[in-house]
Amino acid sequence: MVYAPVTGAFVTSLAPERYRGRYMGMWILMWSMGMLLGPYLGTLLYAYNHAALWVGCAVAGAAGAGLSIIRPKRVSSVISLNS
Repeated sequence: MVYAPVTGAFVTSLAPERYRGRYMGMWILMWSMGMLLGPYLGTLLYAYNHAALWVGCAVAGAAGAGLSIIRPKRVSSVISLNS
């Protein structure tokens, strides 16, 4: 309920104006790939080793929390590609 409404605006704010469509397309592609491959790979890992799945979830959660703290660098000026 907190994540979904703001992600589109966040991705849009990171992209240069002329590449916003590409950024949004890549964001949706990566989201879809995760939704497609995640259950399959998680099931394979669970069948291989139960503990490895939960350790992997903990590591991914810690990495996600760490990345959420990092603030992306903003480009203060737009570089003209036409010059």
